[in-house]
Amino acid sequence: MGWGLILKHVYINKIRKNEIEHKIKECESMIEYCQKNLIALASASPRDVKINNETITWEEHVLTETERLVDEIRENESLLNLLYIAQESNGDDIEEDY
Repeated sequence: MGWGLILKHVYINKIRKNEIEHKIKECESMIEYCQKNLIALASASPRDVKINNETITWEEHVLTETERLVDEIRENESLLNLLYIAQESNGDDIEEDY
């Protein structure tokens, strides 16, 4: 598995106890970034989009970007919830795995 934390039988990959606060801020920033991009996407004017010398319709672009951003938000919210649990634990519930 590598190294990380074991929290109440849940493994949080590649995070140490002293990195929890920093990782929480990272996740919160990424969620905010994705939310802002979703808002920008919703308010943008429809147009064809060129990606890697291939032109796609606005609808295809919006669908692809929305799916990507929502997945990113979900992943970060899931990790964030685990990090909040780890942060609030008394330390006995957390075991570092090397």
